[in-house]
Amino acid sequence: IVEAKGTHFGLKDVEAARDLIKGKAKVTPVFTNETICHMANREELHFKMEVFQKTGSFKIRGAL
Repeated sequence: IVEAKGTHFGLKDVEAARDLIKGKAKVTPVFTNETICHMANREELHFKMEVFQKTGSFKIRGAL
């Protein structure tokens, strides 16, 4: 169970939310970029490409 601002939620809540958006949210890729990793002095950085959602938004669940 996770507590955020006085609200408790657990795995069942996450699964219910997943079921609500299933088929509406596109599975988006995760990219890495050598140049940015080098610039950030990191071995690996991962970028989740949520901009590829149909809405073009970072958090599609807000648009649903």
